[in-house]
Amino acid sequence: MGWFSFKTDGGVAKEDRWLEGKESQAHTHNDGTHGTDVEAFRNTYAKGERVHSEKAKDYGKIHTRK
Repeated sequence: MGWFSFKTDGGVAKEDRWLEGKESQAHTHNDGTHGTDVEAFRNTYAKGERVHSEKAKDYGKIHTRK
């Protein structure tokens, strides 16, 4: 899965909490459509390393179609 972020790091090590999305590889969904799943996570960083991650369930899961 790939990550994308709603906050830019400006070329410096990430710090504190970030709301980030994680996108799955393309696959076939149960309804027969082809696409990806995107979920949000609240990640905590210290000195550029992720030290904690929790699923942001209040954002749900998005199914993309291609």
